[in-house]
Amino acid sequence: MSRRAAGVVAGVVAAAIALPASAQANRDGEHVTTITDERIAESSGLAVSPTDPSLLYTINDSDNAASVYAIDRASGDVVGVTTLSGYSLADTEALGLGSDGTMWVADIGDNAAARTDIALYAFPEPGRGDSTVTPRRYPLRYRNGPQDAETLLVGPESQQILVVSKGLVSGTAYRAPAHLRADRPNVLRPVRKAQVPGIVTDGSFTPDGDRIVLRTYGNAVAYDSKTWKETWSTELPAQRQGESLAVEPDGRSFLVGTEGLPSQILRIDLPEPTDATPKSERHNASDDQSDEQSQLDLGVRILVGLGVVLVLLVGCLVIAARRSRAR
Repeated sequence: MSRRAAGVVAGVVAAAIALPASAQANRDGEHVTTITDERIAESSGLAVSPTDPSLLYTINDSDNAASVYAIDRASGDVVGVTTLSGYSLADTEALGLGSDGTMWVADIGDNAAARTDIALYAFPEPGRGDSTVTPRRYPLRYRNGPQDAETLLVGPESQQILVVSKGLVSGTAYRAPAHLRADRPNVLRPVRKAQVPGIVTDGSFTPDGDRIVLRTYGNAVAYDSKTWKETWSTELPAQRQGESLAVEPDGRSFLVGTEGLPSQILRIDLPEPTDATPKSERHNASDDQSDEQSQLDLGVRILVGLGVVLVLLVGCLVIAARRSRAR
């Protein structure tokens, strides 16, 4: 299948799975800034400085220099470049900032689901200005074999690290060990109760740690971080290739960005959940028990997504056959 056809299939399936009929829509968003620097043609991760909200960070994905770019929020200009030295990174897809001032770079992209060298890289938040750092490297390994992923979640208080895979029909949230080791692979274990959509391209905890917001190419979904109960969802503004998301320090909105130039960053309101589970009834996010109703809902969405895939594949085959006959 052509890349264009594959993109259409992925986008439609993600939309079918991620949004219930009651979902809200944010078709425009509020323009925040535009990145035009030619060095950032494939912005794939986004983070907002917790100490200086006027400062944004982004990183390119595969086949680009291992550099983190500091962006001035008002102008969109690059005001700092931090180069990671000492390692060869293959496909950096996500950024995260911990409340302790640690910046995390996730080299977790794996389109072929075959890599054995995925890892996290940690170093102090760089701020403005150019610098070169030798980060701490923490190798990772999925318990159930290699996965493609583009999403890194860093708990603001617990510093708990989660990785969300980028499955076509549905994704999986994986929990890293509480204490990472640099001398051996850290095993990522599935969080069974987490039912997430397909084609997840980025995500973030809210600053209070109570919610997780994930995005696909066209939608955003918020979850209670303890129960993984979906609390809100929305259709996102149309973007060329929506790859990034970062919740703002006040927790009332989040930013979304896209690959390609010019790269607009838009702001979306994040309302408070209306039916959040009482804290006395919450469990740890790594609890392996699953909610039967959420499984049923996901099953229905998966069936819808598979149906859409089948229809699109048949359509592509019909078009190809007609073109062949016309020749």
